[in-house]
Amino acid sequence: MYVKNIKTNSFHKEVNEDTKTLFYTKTGKLSEYALACGYIESVELNGVILTLEKDSACIHIKGYNNNIRDREFWDSYDTLTEARKEYTKRINQYK
Repeated sequence: MYVKNIKTNSFHKEVNEDTKTLFYTKTGKLSEYALACGYIESVELNGVILTLEKDSACIHIKGYNNNIRDREFWDSYDTLTEARKEYTKRINQYK
């Protein structure tokens, strides 16, 4: 999995141990702090790119279909817990 910081437009594949505890949960997902800093959790499955990202007001889950070049969905949630549950459902849906 790659994560992208939209503020610096950079991708990160590896992190050191200090950064890991700040930016990642014990399960390897991006922390709320990392999402607030502009990092995006993303996965591509069968031509569909799923993203989990945060803005100042809420957390978004977006799906973009590369095969037809169109957005599949864009859902917004108030809490990270709600968003993660739906993100996991969507990942399982597109596997």
